[in-house]
Amino acid sequence: MSIGELLPNINVTESARLDRRSIQFLRNILPDDLVDCEQLQTGGTLPNIDGYLDILCPDGTAREKIVVQVKHLTYPEINGDAYYDIPQSIYAYAERHKGEVVIFITCDDVNKKFYWRYIDAASIEEFKNKSKQRIQNTARYHFHEKEKCSYINVRDTIKFWRELYNKKMESIKDEKVLAEQFSSQQRMCFNSISSELHGVKNSHICRHQVNDIMQWIKTDSENKKPICLLVGDAGVGKSAVLKDLISLYSEDIRFLCIKADYIDDNGNPVTLEKIRDTLAYYSVEVNKVILIVDQIDALSQSLTNDRKHLNMMMTMLSSLESWPNVKAVVSCRKYDLEYDSVLNSLKNKSTLIEIGELADEEVMLALNNLEEGLGKKMDSITKKILKTVQMLNSFSILYHRNKAKLNFNSQIELYDALWNDIICDASLFEDVKERELLMYKIAETIRMEGTLNPQFTPITSQKRAYEYLASNGLIKRTGCTVSFFHQSFYEYTLARHYSEKGCLFATDIKKEIQGLELRSTVKAVLDFKRGHDVMMFVEEARSILYDPDIRFHLKLLTLSVLAFVDKPIRGEKDLISSICQKDERMLAYFLRGVNSFNWFPTIRKLLIGIIPELRKSDEYFFPIILCLSRYVFNNPEKVYSMINRIQDSETRLHAVANVLRAHNDYSTPCVLEAFTETKLQNTFFLIDLIQDAIKSNKNFALDTTEKLIEEYLVSDESCKKRDGYELVDELCPKLCAEYPMEILGVLHRCICKTVQKKSRKILYTFSTTRIFHIIDADSYVGKLLKIYEDSLARYSSNETIMRPLILELLSLNDETTLSMAFNTMAMVPEMFDNEIRSLLRNNQIIEGYLNGDVEFFFLNMLKAWYSTLDKNDMELYQRLLLSYESEFDFKYDAKRKGRQFLCPKLWYNKWKLICNTLPESSLIPEMKRCFQELLRRFGSKIEIERPDHSVTAAFSCGGIVSSEIYARWSISNWLNSFLKLREYKWYKGRYPISLREHADAFKKCVSSSPSIFYDFIIDISIRTDVSDMYKIAGLEGLLIGGVNPYSLWTLTKRYLTVDFVQHNSYIFSRIAEYYIKEENKYIDEILNLCKKLVILPFDRDHHLLIEDDGDRNLSQKTNDLFTIGFNSFQGHAAELMVHMCTIQSRRPMIYGFFTDNSSLLHECVKTIPLYYMNAIDYYDEELYFPMLKSFLSNMGLEALYIQAKVIQWCFYNKTDVVDGYLNRIESDSLCHELLAQIYFYGIAGTQKSRECEKRLEKILTFNNEDVVAKIVETALKSYKNDEYRQQSIRYLERFVIDSREKVIDAYCFYCDSLPVEAFPWYCNIADKQTGKKYREIHNQLDYVKKCISTYPTLCYRFISSLKYLDIGDRIIDNDIVKILLEIYKKLSQDEDIEAMNEVLDLFDEYIYRDNRIIKEAVSLLE
Repeated sequence: MSIGELLPNINVTESARLDRRSIQFLRNILPDDLVDCEQLQTGGTLPNIDGYLDILCPDGTAREKIVVQVKHLTYPEINGDAYYDIPQSIYAYAERHKGEVVIFITCDDVNKKFYWRYIDAASIEEFKNKSKQRIQNTARYHFHEKEKCSYINVRDTIKFWRELYNKKMESIKDEKVLAEQFSSQQRMCFNSISSELHGVKNSHICRHQVNDIMQWIKTDSENKKPICLLVGDAGVGKSAVLKDLISLYSEDIRFLCIKADYIDDNGNPVTLEKIRDTLAYYSVEVNKVILIVDQIDALSQSLTNDRKHLNMMMTMLSSLESWPNVKAVVSCRKYDLEYDSVLNSLKNKSTLIEIGELADEEVMLALNNLEEGLGKKMDSITKKILKTVQMLNSFSILYHRNKAKLNFNSQIELYDALWNDIICDASLFEDVKERELLMYKIAETIRMEGTLNPQFTPITSQKRAYEYLASNGLIKRTGCTVSFFHQSFYEYTLARHYSEKGCLFATDIKKEIQGLELRSTVKAVLDFKRGHDVMMFVEEARSILYDPDIRFHLKLLTLSVLAFVDKPIRGEKDLISSICQKDERMLAYFLRGVNSFNWFPTIRKLLIGIIPELRKSDEYFFPIILCLSRYVFNNPEKVYSMINRIQDSETRLHAVANVLRAHNDYSTPCVLEAFTETKLQNTFFLIDLIQDAIKSNKNFALDTTEKLIEEYLVSDESCKKRDGYELVDELCPKLCAEYPMEILGVLHRCICKTVQKKSRKILYTFSTTRIFHIIDADSYVGKLLKIYEDSLARYSSNETIMRPLILELLSLNDETTLSMAFNTMAMVPEMFDNEIRSLLRNNQIIEGYLNGDVEFFFLNMLKAWYSTLDKNDMELYQRLLLSYESEFDFKYDAKRKGRQFLCPKLWYNKWKLICNTLPESSLIPEMKRCFQELLRRFGSKIEIERPDHSVTAAFSCGGIVSSEIYARWSISNWLNSFLKLREYKWYKGRYPISLREHADAFKKCVSSSPSIFYDFIIDISIRTDVSDMYKIAGLEGLLIGGVNPYSLWTLTKRYLTVDFVQHNSYIFSRIAEYYIKEENKYIDEILNLCKKLVILPFDRDHHLLIEDDGDRNLSQKTNDLFTIGFNSFQGHAAELMVHMCTIQSRRPMIYGFFTDNSSLLHECVKTIPLYYMNAIDYYDEELYFPMLKSFLSNMGLEALYIQAKVIQWCFYNKTDVVDGYLNRIESDSLCHELLAQIYFYGIAGTQKSRECEKRLEKILTFNNEDVVAKIVETALKSYKNDEYRQQSIRYLERFVIDSREKVIDAYCFYCDSLPVEAFPWYCNIADKQTGKKYREIHNQLDYVKKCISTYPTLCYRFISSLKYLDIGDRIIDNDIVKILLEIYKKLSQDEDIEAMNEVLDLFDEYIYRDNRIIKEAVSLLE
């Protein structure tokens, strides 16, 4: 039980139930033959409306649809005047949904009338005019006579609604035509999207995302998210997927398609009104309307600060929740979705579908479309490059011109070929220079304009080249804009331009802001120069690395490019050596990324002077270790030799241990020495090390594994010392797959050694080993045994391997080894024929094996062996069993203990042997007679099952039979069971019977067929030999089954006694509920009994009462009281009295009883009426407050906790009811948190303002940390309300210097409740906080994120001022980087260069730290 938080405005009553009653009344009054109310919802899950009314034609089909909002009439009609304050929401809905007929309805279900208003354009305008005069959310409307409906004129009203609908549809015909024209115009924008490869017919690639989105559209009725986001990088085919989607025809789906990158106020104006109108008209015609928005990220990349188109689209998408049958599919680049603060808000209200690279099969299919079998001619590197749609298209363009070149080592190589074949086409040589200049001009324009789609008009001399480039697919023209077919080709062109000019790109970098978006261009230039002129590349890299005016993150990018060079030349090595010797951070970053074998000599020289003095705390310690780990496999002696030069022993061991965790060559002595030396440091990595060792030193890996398994099995604390998952689930299966024979030997030796060391004798003739005994098959030891068992089975037919193993297992005479041996012998019994015959010569040995887990495997082995015998040996074996005697045969049971036989075990073991080893078809005559005799003696065959020690739940008591069989029981079956069954008797030896379960089964059967059992229940009700349990179960079954309770009063009355209820209060409560639903002649008897019960005292030793240990808080104490009261017979009686208040005439009596007898009620019992009586079903305003005052006069703090909201309302409006109570409890600090909230909210806008402030100050003088934190929380949550803002500011500024943990946490945790406009003020007070930030930093960051679009610079400076970088928490770092990326994107849109550079200072640091989030963001940009 929890009250939640207190709120400013408290109402004791609610209108929800009355609204539900109104909807039910509307269903009743509207004739079924004229109106279908199926779509009218009780509970209002549709925003702003309550559903639809379908007006039916004479043939029952629905033609006209009326949208309705239904409310209960607040004030009944007086003298012909009825009115209602109609809410703004229904006017707003009608204005947006122009194609619908919207009617507001308010019902008076008492007087059986409803009132209605048609929300047409005139009424909307009327509401707007009223709203201009004053701010209001409702408008009072007085209903005209024709807008009043009762049963008398309901058919005329429906006829009028039909006329309204037809007039509406007629009036919007022209508007619908305009909407269709708008939709068609927008759809044409998708015609420019090509879903086929350039110049290749029938090369369309079907992407599974099309079906995924269509599936989402068709099943979205269960999905509350109205938007589907198609997310992917540039060039992966998002637009083509959407084009494919809208081409799928469906009668019940209409698409409105908007291509966001084509929106243009001059050429293609798109307004919110046009979109809404079109959706409105579509939504009344079909079941589903889908708004398609392609490339919404284009709206966030506007070159101006005006983001009106993005804001317009976001407004439209945000309003979809009020369009029940309208959804949206929106495509967006991954980077913009993550780091644009506006677009990011879509994620929480959307289903995400990602689209990425093409699958291998899709690439092969596309290549084969170019030429049959082409895919097989191409290497894997090229096919990997072509997994991006745009690269595949580039190859298609090239292939049409030159089929000779098929394979490429890089994207640059492919682009070189494309350039040479198209730009430098020798057949059109005179235009080559013009084409190159034009390409460079376009690239320069893109760089200068800062957009991939700049305005561009070629001069006259360039037009021929312009057309040529477009026709060959290198550039795309859209209106007055131009773009390259892919961003990467733009970067390639720009890089080529700089190379051919022979100038340094670094010179131009300094002229512009060196943001993250520049990285891809810098990398393209460096890659191009490295691929075409290495010396030029070295100069470019040197220029970037040494120039103090170039940002650190671009220097780090340059280091990354160098680190990935496979075969560095002398100049590159010299450059790295010089820069890394001068800058330790550069060295650390380079070491983290370098990988090529050819860099190793340079790295050794760099580290030779650093290694000896290295310490774990050094910034470059882990980069050095990470780097050496990459080279250790090919250079083990050199790497470990370097590490062993570290002078600090702890650092050296730490370094060795870390390098060993990489891929090592375990055939070299230095690696084995490192393994031995660092066992302690690598305790938790041993399994990983062994898995690595397998690759280079099988014997070492197996030997080490054997030692680990043996240690695991022998150790008493093996589960703590060794991670069983890695050892058993990971390592052993891998070894078993690769080295099955060797792992068999390993496991065999380990198990045998464990048995030798740990086995012990028990009752049987064989020993047991604790770790193997009764082991769960799913445990790690159980799995280990299963691997061993399977390994034995694998080689069971190989006598050379198997015989010595089995003989050793038998010789150990242990339960586990015997079981394993017999299990294997059963697979090849002929191989062990002599051993089996030897065992059968000794009855004592056989007797011993008929015990424990061994029994099954022994019998199973004999059964398998018997099947291999010839006829004579079969007879010999049967005669051996006939003569078999057990030492337990003649053990007497003098008391018999419920058993039938004096010698219960006589021939029992013989019977087991016969049943489990002999097939009945092969029995000799003597054995047949024996079989029949023993079958009569024991009643059934004994079949021994394989041991299963899996962990299962303990057995539970149950009925005799299953529910299905119970349902077929006759009356006589039930009566016999009532007379004969005894509690917990074991049913057929399987489980104990519970009479309660049996009675419940009877109740269930009665409730299903009450007419069949009615007379039987009446008969048994007077029998003394049938338990009351069954009589009551029958009575309840009849009541549940719908039998009139009044016809069962005679049966019920027998159980309406104080004594019965005291011991069976739950049963009494369930039965009595059937008699208090309406006024009747029996209710008084139940009420009088309840009155007696509720005032009976609690037994001091009552098992429910809990001693107050003084440590429980108010919540715990109150919950304890309520739980005790609720579960007591007094509480059940009180609850029944509360439920009687649904009968209005009974309320004065019941309220009066509680009011007059409150002093007699136990505190636990009082919690029941206190908790329930203000609910709408039981509430009476005149009677409630006197009862509340009476209760409060002798209740403690629990009353405040249970009804804090009611007490709050009373203190503001009916002070006399609670004043004395509050004065009495106010000194108790346990209630101060709740009282502080009550007084805080009372300071503003109540008559108790001054008193509330005075009382709150009195509480605050205690300076309790929890109370101060609660005031901070309350003030932060209340700031958004104008009436509380000033006092919220006052208290928040007052406590901001409080450095206690809970107070600091409250400022951080609840700041997200503040509105965006409060952010400057919050930054100011946060700056004054002197205490440490504890756990709630993430909530503070959530608030910052909310404010980015309004205060981007302030958000950055707030984060910077709090020095989050110093915390060093990776999770916090990730959150901060995400926010910084959003801030950066907003600042770039605002063109705030100074602030962008400040944010880039932090990005420099996070990129150096290798922060995961910024790496992902940068990779999306690159």
